Amino acid sequence: MSRADARASEATDGARDQAGRWGWLDRARAIGMVLVVIGHAVVGLLNAGAAAPGQQLLVDLIYSFHMPLFFLMSGFVSAGLMRAAPLAFAQRVGLRTIYPYLLWSVVFLLVHGALEGMTNTQSSLAEIGRLHIHAVSVYWFLYSLALCQIAGRLLWGLGDRAVMAIAAALVIAGLWLGYETKLIGSQNGYQTLHMIGFYLLGQRIGAARMDRWLDPGFAQHGLLLAGAAALSAISIYGALTTTTYATFWSLPASFGASFLAMALARRLGDGPIGAVLASLGLAAMAIFVTHVMLTAGTRIGLDRLLDWREPWSVALAGTALGLAAPWCAHLIARRLKLSVVLGWR
Repeated sequence: MSRADARASEATDGARDQAGRWGWLDRARAIGMVLVVIGHAVVGLLNAGAAAPGQQLLVDLIYSFHMPLFFLMSGFVSAGLMRAAPLAFAQRVGLRTIYPYLLWSVVFLLVHGALEGMTNTQSSLAEIGRLHIHAVSVYWFLYSLALCQIAGRLLWGLGDRAVMAIAAALVIAGLWLGYETKLIGSQNGYQTLHMIGFYLLGQRIGAARMDRWLDPGFAQHGLLLAGAAALSAISIYGALTTTTYATFWSLPASFGASFLAMALARRLGDGPIGAVLASLGLAAMAIFVTHVMLTAGTRIGLDRLLDWREPWSVALAGTALGLAAPWCAHLIARRLKLSVVLGWR
């Protein structure tokens, strides 16, 4: 990375708060987490054969961009990690990515095993011994993020053009090798290739540069919004005519819809809605590692205890609990200084 780009990645302006955080990034994380929880609440219904018409389309639209959004944002704020001393780098990746991955994968497998016969899928505690090569459930995100961080570190000394070319190749290769041709059979493998590309792109763009692009006062802001909307429309067309999930139809939305989500987060500012989203964004890790158990538990509980199966209300209830419970748990953990122990820092 050039010195000019390094300075740009460190630049501060009114979009940062007093703690040096990019407020719109916290709000964008919240928007992304809401989409993640909605998606998994609905996927549970789809896998159970209990979904309503229109819910598959909703999942296709969400899945076309919500994970690329997270990996782009992770890359935006990775410069400090990349410049850390080797031991500090290993400690941060170990404590903030690998530790929560291992901890919550084990918790998930224990809970999943306790609910055997009631869940849509089966698992075994023997999978704990394979976590180093095979991620379970949603925890593939943390598995892939650790590999993204390592890849980013290894490529940190290269120029932006070279890294962006590598990133673009990985974004396409991940889709083609895994989703389209099935040449890579491991989902962890092709998803990771795909997402390393987005992470590297985010890293070389940087939060400061993206903040300028998102600023309504930026000369080309309107053109960027129009382009993002057009890209999103292409993926919407794909979802309506075939499917966007795991196909090249998702690529336009991976960039277009992600930009629109970040632009919305930037515009919301520090008003009431923005403040709620910022707080929710700070709880993103707590929500991510627990929500899949809460959404599944809500669906199973409503079905078994209340005989309630109406798909949209079940999805809404699962989404509400999947967001609210870990959000509250995050606030309590911060107060009790348990965030690090729980892997939520």
